[in-house]
Amino acid sequence: FNPTMPDDLVYVPPRGEQRHGASLAALVELAQAHAYTLVETTLYNAFFVQYPLYEHFLREQVPDTSIEALHESTMVTSLYQLYDGTIKLWGCKKLLWHRIALDENKLQVLPENKRNFPFAPSAVFEEDMSKWSDQAVDFRPYRTDSEDMIAQRGLTYQKLLNQLKTDGFALVRGTGMDPQICREALKATQSFLQDADESVRHSCLSPTDRARRGYAPMNVENFASLLG
Repeated sequence: FNPTMPDDLVYVPPRGEQRHGASLAALVELAQAHAYTLVETTLYNAFFVQYPLYEHFLREQVPDTSIEALHESTMVTSLYQLYDGTIKLWGCKKLLWHRIALDENKLQVLPENKRNFPFAPSAVFEEDMSKWSDQAVDFRPYRTDSEDMIAQRGLTYQKLLNQLKTDGFALVRGTGMDPQICREALKATQSFLQDADESVRHSCLSPTDRARRGYAPMNVENFASLLG
């Protein structure tokens, strides 16, 4: 398999003379379709055995046959984006088989003088909160069961969805939440993300059902995180 591909990527190379290499996840899917299971990996190779043989001989030695348990990604090349549009490289920073370094500067989509965070609060935002408050989505229709409020729920939902699709975030008001609860939630969040040891955050990951970034519908991840 191609070790520069992430473990959750299913990549099947096109038929032809091209030499791309398949991802490990793609090979695992193919093996499972033919009643084989993964039992070990090396840097470039994966080893599979038929289910009956695994059950009879290897289950005790290899109780967890997941990719996460059997493969350590040491050669993956990853890209990530900064808020201002800068593209960054992480992991293997070279063309592995050509031994040529990858240049981050040549990967940039935006020139340096045009990189900025489009949604950064401006001075106008800080000086005129009343203007932004008027644009906030009013959640009062969901707090009251009167007929006129129930009738407004569709409009509230649509306004919220439109703001998320347009900006990636939305300001809301009228939730009825105690401001003290919000302050305590922000304080606890800061403690978890900034002050707690990394082992504390890792302890919150489920070993059997880890959320994978990138699988959430567009524009809902941050909203869901805030609600969470």
